[in-house]
Amino acid sequence: MLVRSPEFKAGVGALGAKVHVHSDREIQGVTLAVFNDQAQQAVELLAKVFSRDFQLNESAFEAEKEILHRRGLEVQRDQLEQTMSCLYETAFEDHTMGLPQLGFRDNIPNLTLADVHAHRDRTFTASRMALVISGNPADAEATLDKAQDFASKVSSAPMVEGNQLDPVSQETPYMTSSIMNIRDDEMANLNVGVGYPTREYGSEDHFFYMFFQELVGDFNANEHGSAHVNFSDRQYNNSHIWLGDAPGINLFQARYRPYSDGGLFTTFIHGHEVWGGVMLHMGQFFNSEFTKYVNQADVYRARARIFNNLLNNSRVSVKNNLSIGQDLLYTGRRIGRNEIARRVSAMAEAGHVLRKAKPLFYDQDIAVASYGPQHMIDANNHFNRWLKKSTLHSNQVRSEMYPL
Repeated sequence: MLVRSPEFKAGVGALGAKVHVHSDREIQGVTLAVFNDQAQQAVELLAKVFSRDFQLNESAFEAEKEILHRRGLEVQRDQLEQTMSCLYETAFEDHTMGLPQLGFRDNIPNLTLADVHAHRDRTFTASRMALVISGNPADAEATLDKAQDFASKVSSAPMVEGNQLDPVSQETPYMTSSIMNIRDDEMANLNVGVGYPTREYGSEDHFFYMFFQELVGDFNANEHGSAHVNFSDRQYNNSHIWLGDAPGINLFQARYRPYSDGGLFTTFIHGHEVWGGVMLHMGQFFNSEFTKYVNQADVYRARARIFNNLLNNSRVSVKNNLSIGQDLLYTGRRIGRNEIARRVSAMAEAGHVLRKAKPLFYDQDIAVASYGPQHMIDANNHFNRWLKKSTLHSNQVRSEMYPL
């Protein structure tokens, strides 16, 4: 709502800036792309909007409530977002991490402008903010002074009418090993999400999860299916070969989602419901498969993808600034490209991947969410040993070749 206020829009128009808003379950970020000689004005604009002196308009607030309600409806039409929302809900049942990212639509009419101001004063504090300026500002010293003014306008001790606000929840989320099924027989395809618990952002396993995400990779039937190279076993990536043998599966994604005190490593599969029984177990199959065998060629390709992403993201201000902001907020320091490259290079060996992947993915508790027509998975509508056994995969873990 702050970035859609008339004052912010007028400031953006005067600068001719490009605006990008990032929002996830813990971090909200606003990126302004301006010319080098406009860096000071951009910092001033952000300081003005996010300071406590800035008051929102009542009529604009009511219009924003309608926009928020429509966005909530649009999430249901996005099968990926809806599946991930259900996965978080069943994975973190007793924690705010499991709540919908946009909140409950039924609560939107009850929101007041005072609630929004209180939320801003509680969360948008100096100790919970990171201001990232990348590029080549025309006057670096003056820009730094503006950044210091920005911090002074946002108090580190949130107060309202002389009373300190309740602190933001500090409860640690613990994953609930469970399954959620949402049936919609009018949908043509089934969606399945699987989540493994992970440690916090910047932990000792952080870089391995980044590497493992690229090792598993994504699948798109239009690009990696049998229609592309006639035979799925001609693909380079092992996961593409396995998924290509199931022509009804269209999409597959693996994502590492870390937060301040935990996270999830998720897989998402989208395909025809006739493959429902396979899809329900395919998400954890890939992770447990890589505890048994890893092709060295896949390891090299995963490392190359990470190197390419590091180079490409450094040239894109939005991704670069967001990455720096996450590093500062979660770890208190910038994790540079050289450090990431060195750590990834140290892991680029198949035996190391097996030794590291087994304790993280083999015989682990998982959360599962399915959304769509479910005629083929009625027998799996409860969390039983069959589903849990899918994380075991095989007793032959090649211990004689890759000892743990």
